[in-house]
Amino acid sequence: FRDDAGLWGGIALFRGPDDPAYEAEEVGWAAGLSGAFARGVRIGILAQLTSRSLLDTTANGPAVVVVDSADEVVRMSIGAQQRLLQLGAAADSTDPLGTVYALVTAARRLHGTPEERLPRARVRTRSGVWLILHASPLTARDDARGEVVVTIEEARPSEVVDLVVAAFALTPRERDV
Repeated sequence: FRDDAGLWGGIALFRGPDDPAYEAEEVGWAAGLSGAFARGVRIGILAQLTSRSLLDTTANGPAVVVVDSADEVVRMSIGAQQRLLQLGAAADSTDPLGTVYALVTAARRLHGTPEERLPRARVRTRSGVWLILHASPLTARDDARGEVVVTIEEARPSEVVDLVVAAFALTPRERDV
């Protein structure tokens, strides 16, 4: 979902394994909806600003989730379950682990390339709290691979303000001020 102010989100559409691939006309039609979806997301962000806080000050710091090579959550820090429940209440999610597994998959692709930027996501919950998720592949002494650590924490104001400023579609000078 992209407009003149930036990239606001995305969607993945899949067909069944026995269905034909999407045709260029169908892809073009879906791409044509991008601007409308972007405007909707921007308006939603602005509406949230009028009724809710950007940050939830009751949190107890970051949470850590470790996912093994079989995509099973094998360890969690104290408070991680609460963060996962918040993700389940994300404005655009019905699967609390969907974002986590997307980041895990992306982090595994980076294994062995430390110069690459680690995958990260910013997610707004239905209560208006912004969470930041980071994923990083882990290595073991025996060179075992596949485990990924995901950190979930509240977004700091500096991580949200750029999104808010973009939602208002300010000029570069207005942003400076």
